[in-house]
Amino acid sequence: PQLVLFDHGLYHQVDVDTRQRLCSLLLACIERRADRVQELASKMAGPLWRFLPLLLSPTFVFGAKLSTNDLRAASRHELPTSVSVREVGDCIAALHATGSNMLGVLHSIGYTRGLLRHLDFPEQRRLQLMARYAYLGLLPLDDREKVLRGGLKTLPPLRRAAVARMSAQVVVSGVMLRTMLFVLVNRHAVAIASAMTALVGVVASVGGWGLSFWGGVCPPILLGLAWAFA
Repeated sequence: PQLVLFDHGLYHQVDVDTRQRLCSLLLACIERRADRVQELASKMAGPLWRFLPLLLSPTFVFGAKLSTNDLRAASRHELPTSVSVREVGDCIAALHATGSNMLGVLHSIGYTRGLLRHLDFPEQRRLQLMARYAYLGLLPLDDREKVLRGGLKTLPPLRRAAVARMSAQVVVSGVMLRTMLFVLVNRHAVAIASAMTALVGVVASVGGWGLSFWGGVCPPILLGLAWAFA
């Protein structure tokens, strides 16, 4: 196999600290660890750190502390009105201050994602591969070289299990994202169904037909959901 560089704008050199920070950020996004994401992303993107996970993948929305206005603006490919010009400037300055061309790296990641989407390569599979190599990228150099030569079977069982866990977390995030989108798109139908289910629960509890948990706990929760999505 050969590596052919057909566009010199598609690859960038990064220093060790930036590479490890990016690997850690990817893993934190995959595990939906919002506090860890904030800690790492704020060092790379400054005040607009919360949008950095979305640049890597929409699936990482659960690892970012985004408001409803942030999500609405992102769906329109816009910045929220609460973001100032100064914050944009500080963000660009932070990306340049990492010691590497992080803007170029992000551009390459986005460009590659677009190419893979055009080739119908599953986003879930792309993220699973990113998770694998982000994990491997934090291993000692000797271990990384062994894996590159001999594959994942050269890893100890616990580390192989960690790679598998990251892959499973990608699947979980994908399911959560699809569920959230379904609820948002069909929020009125969900509200009606929740309200009807809650009403049945109340009637059952009043009539003494249902369990105490169903009668005492579920109806208020479902009614709250109905009001929230209505």
